[in-house]
Amino acid sequence: MATLTTLTPAQFREELEALLKLTTDLVVVEERITTKARELELVDWTENMRFADGVAAQVRAALNDATNKDDQGIAEFGALELCQSIQDAIDVLKFAIERSDDAS
Repeated sequence: MATLTTLTPAQFREELEALLKLTTDLVVVEERITTKARELELVDWTENMRFADGVAAQVRAALNDATNKDDQGIAEFGALELCQSIQDAIDVLKFAIERSDDAS
């Protein structure tokens, strides 16, 4: 259970200003994430890779999540869900790379 804190109006304004800074920081980071994901969408990386179709589908899903194609911000989509989506893509890609190396 949260306890009620008493602040002066000036202290409360400072807290609101801190919240505003955190919010603007989030907007900047979201834009950086979207920009990086869009850059990665333009990279051809599947040449001569085993399981390329399956890996590409997982990567496309993660990039779609990161670029907010449904006009849904990361905060709304959920940063943890985005982390999981990207981690899944990394795991699938790692698996495919290891299998491709094994085949060589």
